[in-house]
Formats: sequence, C-alpha cells, structure tokens
Amino acid sequence: MSDEGQAMGVAVVGDENGPETAAVEQLLRQWNGCNARWYARRDLNRVDAAVRGDHVRCVVFTDVDDLLEEVWEGEVEIDRWLAKGVRVEFARGLGADASAHVESVLRSWRRWNRRRRRRHVVAAVVLSVMALVAAFTLSWATA
Repeated sequence: MSDEGQAMGVAVVGDENGPETAAVEQLLRQWNGCNARWYARRDLNRVDAAVRGDHVRCVVFTDVDDLLEEVWEGEVEIDRWLAKGVRVEFARGLGADASAHVESVLRSWRRWNRRRRRRHVVAAVVLSVMALVAAFTLSWATA
C-alpha cells in the first residue's frame, strides 16, 4: 500500500516536529508507511498548487483548526479539492475519512458567509441613508 500512498500523493500540513507528529506517523503507518511530504501551515498555497496540479490526492492536517482557519480566511478553496476527489484527513480531531465532515462544515460556512454578507449590505444601506439625511439636513440648514 506504500505504492498507493505514493501514487495518491500525500501532503501533511503542520509542524513536522510538533506535538501531533506521532499521531500523523501513526496515521501514515495505517497506510503502510506511505511517503508523505510535510508542509508548514504558511505554505498551504503550495499544497493548493499541488492539489490543482494533481500531484496530491490526500491532505492530512495535524488539526482541524488548521484547515478551518485557512478556509475562513479564503486561503484554501476546499470545495475544489473535494470536487477533485482529494481525501482530507486529520491526525486528531475528527478521525478517519473526514471528507464528509469537511463537506458539512463547508455547507455551514457558506450559510454563515451568506448571512454575514446580508448583514454587510443592510449596514451599508443604513449608513448610506443616514449620510443622505445628514447631507440633506446640512444643505437645508445652510440655505
């Protein structure tokens, strides 16, 4: 199965010398020790490029928060990863084959983001109306 691991291209995102290293190594051993390439969290753009280039078929995050924070910041387009069939795993947090969890979190985030955008639009409209009223009041007072 190590050939399968190499063929599917495994990227591990996290600190290679961090506290989650043992959990990642245990997960990789379950795949018969497939070779994986480690990336620092700040290099997630390189992982994304590898996924888009079909060099990576599985991405292991040392923690679920590492992925979610990057998704919320817009650094990772996880829906493209899932559409390409990229497997997403977490060394700790959600357990094996977390792709289904990622999809539900993504749906939740999209709903949250739509609500946030609506609130921004409403706030912009209210502020615009207030600015128009203030401008009208000032022009009427000076006339």
